[in-house]
Amino acid sequence: MLHLKKTEWIVLKCIVGHGIRGAGTTEIKEETGLDRSTVFRTCDKLIQKNILLKKNKMAKYQLTGKIYGEPTLLPFSLGMDAISDMLSWKNISVNNTFCNTQLCKKVMAKLNSRGKTKLTSSEQRQYDELILFEFANRIGALFLYFLITAMSPKKLNLDIEEMKKEIEFEDSDEMAMKWIDNAIKPARVLQEFANIPLVTAGLAPVESLKKSIYILDEPTFSKLMTAFKNIYGDIFDNLGRIRKKAQENIELFRYPKPKSKV
Repeated sequence: MLHLKKTEWIVLKCIVGHGIRGAGTTEIKEETGLDRSTVFRTCDKLIQKNILLKKNKMAKYQLTGKIYGEPTLLPFSLGMDAISDMLSWKNISVNNTFCNTQLCKKVMAKLNSRGKTKLTSSEQRQYDELILFEFANRIGALFLYFLITAMSPKKLNLDIEEMKKEIEFEDSDEMAMKWIDNAIKPARVLQEFANIPLVTAGLAPVESLKKSIYILDEPTFSKLMTAFKNIYGDIFDNLGRIRKKAQENIELFRYPKPKSKV
C-alpha cells in the first residue's frame, strides 16, 4: 500500500482525475486550493517516490506504472470517469423494461418529431420532468454499480505482485468502505447536474459574473422542485418531514427550552 501524507493524496487524486494526459501545476493549484510552492514541493516528493513523472519542464505531471496498483485510486478514477460520461448514456426512461412507459414514449416521440422549441407548455413540463427522472435513474444506476462492486469478493485486478500480497492482509470490510468513499464523489455529480440544459439555463446571475456556477434563480428552482414532487410524490413528502424534523432538532440544540421550575 502507498503511505502518503494528506497533501500528497490531495495532489495525487487531482492528477488521477485528469487521466492519462496528466495535470499541470496551475490546474493542480486551482483544483486543490494549494499554493504553487506547495504543489511544486509535493509533486517533487511524489516523483522521488516514483509515483509521478514529468518528461520536461513544460510537461504535465503524469502517473507512473506504480500507482495503478493502489486500491483506493482505482475506484476514484472509475468514479470520476463514469460520472463524466453519465450524460452521454442512452435514455434509461425509454430503453429500460421497468421505465419504458407509454408516457415516456409519447413525450420522446413528440420531442423527436417537433423539436423542443415547438412543445406546448404542458408538453415542456412533461419533458422537464422526464429529464430529471432520467438523471435520477442514471445516478441511481451508477451508485448501485458502485455499491455492488464495493462488495465484490475480488475488488481489484492488480498486476503488481507486491500489492497483491499486501492486500491479502487488508481488512476486506475496510476496503469496501474505502472503495465507496473514493468512487462516489457528490461534488462531481453536482457538476454534471449543472450541465443539464434545464439547470444551466436557470443559473442565477451574480455580481461580476454572467452566471453562478451552481446557484439557481428562483423560477428554475421552483420548477425543479415541482418536477421532483410530480415524479417522486411520496419521497418528496417524506424528505420534507425529515428535513423539518432535522431543522427542529437543530433549533432545539441551538436554543434549548429553559427547564421549568419545580
